[in-house]
Amino acid sequence: MRICSAIKILVLLLGVVINAQDLELPKYKQYSDRDGLPQQQVTTLFEDSRGYIWVGTKNGVARFNGKEFYAFTTKNGFPFRVIEEIREDQQKRILVFSSEGIARINGNEIETFPLNQYVAETFDLCSTETIWFTAKNNKAQWFIGCFSKDKYTFYPLPFHNELSVSVKHAHQQDEFYIFTNTEFYAYNLKDNKLQSHPFVLRKKGYILKSLCVNENVIASYKKINTDHFLFYQMSKNEHQLIGEYQNGSWQRQLPSEIRNQLRLYIPNQAHFIEKGKVKYVSMPEQFIINGLEDSNGVQWFSTERGLTRMFSEAFTHYNPHLLSEVWAVVEQPKGKFWFPSYSFSTKTLEKNILKEEQMPSMSNHSGYYFHPVKDDKDQLYFAWSKGVVKRSPKGKTKILEYHWQGDPNALYVFYDKQRSLLLGGFRNNVVFWNDKEERIRVVGRESQSDMEGYVLCVAKDSVGDYWFAARDIYRYQFDKNQLKKYTFTHQEKRIRAIDIATDFSGRVWFGANQGLFYYDRKKDSLQKFECAQLEDGVSTVFPIDEKRLLFSQPHGLYILDLESFEKGNVKLSLYNETNGYLGNEAGQTGAFRDSEGKIWITGSYALAKIDPNLLPSHYASPLNLVFKSYNNVSIKYNENKIKLPKDQHSVTITFDPVALNYIRPVWYRYRLDDGDSWSEPQTENYITLTNLPHGKTTLEVRAWFQGLEESYLDNRYTIDIYVNKIFYNQAWFVPAVIFLLLITIAIISYVQKRTHTRLQKTIMLAKISEVETIQSQMNPHFVYNVLANVQSKIRNLQTEQAENVLLKLAGLMRKFLHTSTVTTTQKEDTLQIKQHLVSLSYELVLLQEFIDFQQMLYPNSFDYRLIISDDVDVNQTKIPPMLLQPFVENAISHGLIPNTKKGTLTIFVKRKFDRVYIEIKDDGVGLEVAKQKRKISKLRYPSQGRRLTLKRIKLLRELGFEIEVITRSSAKGTKVMLIFG
Repeated sequence: MRICSAIKILVLLLGVVINAQDLELPKYKQYSDRDGLPQQQVTTLFEDSRGYIWVGTKNGVARFNGKEFYAFTTKNGFPFRVIEEIREDQQKRILVFSSEGIARINGNEIETFPLNQYVAETFDLCSTETIWFTAKNNKAQWFIGCFSKDKYTFYPLPFHNELSVSVKHAHQQDEFYIFTNTEFYAYNLKDNKLQSHPFVLRKKGYILKSLCVNENVIASYKKINTDHFLFYQMSKNEHQLIGEYQNGSWQRQLPSEIRNQLRLYIPNQAHFIEKGKVKYVSMPEQFIINGLEDSNGVQWFSTERGLTRMFSEAFTHYNPHLLSEVWAVVEQPKGKFWFPSYSFSTKTLEKNILKEEQMPSMSNHSGYYFHPVKDDKDQLYFAWSKGVVKRSPKGKTKILEYHWQGDPNALYVFYDKQRSLLLGGFRNNVVFWNDKEERIRVVGRESQSDMEGYVLCVAKDSVGDYWFAARDIYRYQFDKNQLKKYTFTHQEKRIRAIDIATDFSGRVWFGANQGLFYYDRKKDSLQKFECAQLEDGVSTVFPIDEKRLLFSQPHGLYILDLESFEKGNVKLSLYNETNGYLGNEAGQTGAFRDSEGKIWITGSYALAKIDPNLLPSHYASPLNLVFKSYNNVSIKYNENKIKLPKDQHSVTITFDPVALNYIRPVWYRYRLDDGDSWSEPQTENYITLTNLPHGKTTLEVRAWFQGLEESYLDNRYTIDIYVNKIFYNQAWFVPAVIFLLLITIAIISYVQKRTHTRLQKTIMLAKISEVETIQSQMNPHFVYNVLANVQSKIRNLQTEQAENVLLKLAGLMRKFLHTSTVTTTQKEDTLQIKQHLVSLSYELVLLQEFIDFQQMLYPNSFDYRLIISDDVDVNQTKIPPMLLQPFVENAISHGLIPNTKKGTLTIFVKRKFDRVYIEIKDDGVGLEVAKQKRKISKLRYPSQGRRLTLKRIKLLRELGFEIEVITRSSAKGTKVMLIFG
């Protein structure tokens, strides 16, 4: 019975033991025609100055920007199929060499130079300006070919039916070295002589490759069916053995000046020679044709199965089909690794043997959580769904149980070597066991402490305090038995720690749901590690060494340079599927350091192991930008400008980001001309510009990986845009037209104004003359009336009275003449009129004498009253002369004299609202009766005084004087109101 059980157990164990030959994932990525290559067989590789990887195949060539391939095949005008070599010339153009001819690629434009009746064999690529090659015609005649200035020249060689012929041009000696499979020749083009040289061991091997190294021609000779190589330096008359390599090691090392330039790929071998060193390639069953080390130090290989990119040797990944959902890693004994899982049973890996591990006395072999540990006695402890599982070195197991309100889940275990204590994280509590498995303390709800939630992580800092991550963050001082709760928020959200680690300097770091935080002991507070690219939660944080801190993000692993951090700078390296880390999102608290210093990281896709010594001190992914096209027109590599068609001032420019490690999406900003503000960030790789000005505009574009803008501030790329607008669409045209229009309007306005001024001058002079004429007409009118009165007195034999009247008239006439307007031809005519205004006091004195004269002529005919308001300053008030007299005369002659009874003449002067009112009022017969009396008068002369005065006032208004006349008349008299001002 016991024998049968033993056999069953042995069969069971044999059934789960798996050879780990296929356990590790490949450390490379393979690209084939499914990824965009023109064809799967890759023949050659080349990296240009822009960072593109050019891939030659047997069906054309492809350009790789790190993310996608752009193929040149017969479908888009590339005529050649089998590609032999690729180079870049001095104008930044790509030269593609094929047995059918040479092609030149500039942007997306293709120039081809077919060989027609010749077939090229090998190319000498020591120079890209003059290219030498060997070729044969359809008669199997061999030639040396020369391609220079886009033309071919051929020189015949005395070879027929040779399987292979290659050429190298020795520039210093101006000699050509011709190699067949077994022969070596020197050829002088001037003398057209071919000189043969004996070649050692030529019957037992063949020339593998001839190289140009520092102007020296080196031939590598391979012995048949061996890994034995001989290196010869060629000269005009001899060949000298300078190196020997056999079976993976150097028997005779090359000279240093040649060794440092030598890169030799050995067909069908898993290694190559670079700078004198033998480098092995972990690519089983891959036939390597050629190779390339790019500017970042990454190895690329051309193989029969496609393009292969090698990942860093620092990362080792394990097949997720064999190691599924690993939640944690622990090592015990040395070299044996345990991989517990919540969903699957625990597995172990030892000496490349992977097997399923059974826990004795346990029915459920899954359900494990985070961070198993090993104590000083090499006993293992696992956090399990029913407590803490202890496993002795001999395989005995025991469960350390703890229940809080019926919940036995232990999510995390931690071992303190200094205190020899085991800590278990449960719901609302942390349990302490000593090395005798005695529960000595419980911190949390059971001890009346305010702790809430499952304890997801336990850590210890440099001063001996414990840190717990639950719903909040807690710091526990063991010696004082004091628990302090930290409730932190960031952007109004509670910070929940997922992982806690103490670095080598003693700083405590927290991976949390809102990023990476650290504890500031002086402020007794958590501080956020500010970095724009860290937008997601951190599930793992782990110190690599004194200088580096590892932490996770959903898109990969970051390594923080702690020395730069201490100086206030942020220096990060990012690793993801583009540059070696394939684990995807790191697992929660999933980091472990083994006995060799390797760091294991659990991941959502695969378990990873990192060798910190092979990680570069700082890894930054170079990013370049190539302007690709404008308005669907290709931009050439050797041009840094765009010339738009005539009168086209809008353009859409596309650009191609080149980054062999696309660690994150690429973002862009742009601006026009230096000094303008940058645009808002965008992810589109094109820019549309409209209404560009005539002439040159410089477009400047910045590119960076999302969240890493500060690290790529120098990534600026410029291109000049030339716009040739039709003259009426150019920027100067509208201002010039407006300027000319304004000048024209100004000239027209000036001419019109000058003409108008002259016309107004003429009109004004005419009006002034008319005013003076009217005034001169008014004085004779008055004299005529007086003389008529004197005539009447003489007829009535009143001689003495007539004489007094004439004397009075003479004095009055002198004053009338004094007030006459002086005619002038000066420009200031209106001003001259205004200067001849008289004061109201002078006008009233003159008017008083006139009234007195009238009363003398017509005694006892009327009384006269003059009323002046106190607010009127008659000395400062100016009015045109002789303006009141006609209205007073009219009131006396046509209103008061014809009346049968004695009347009254009243003149009232007042001020209202800065205007002067002069009212002339009589209680005579009124205007209508006066008109009737004039009709039946014996004299029958026409009355002109009022009409002339009103005409004079109208002209004065036109000259700028503000005068109004309001007349009201009835049978009881007439009132005339003159308003000045």
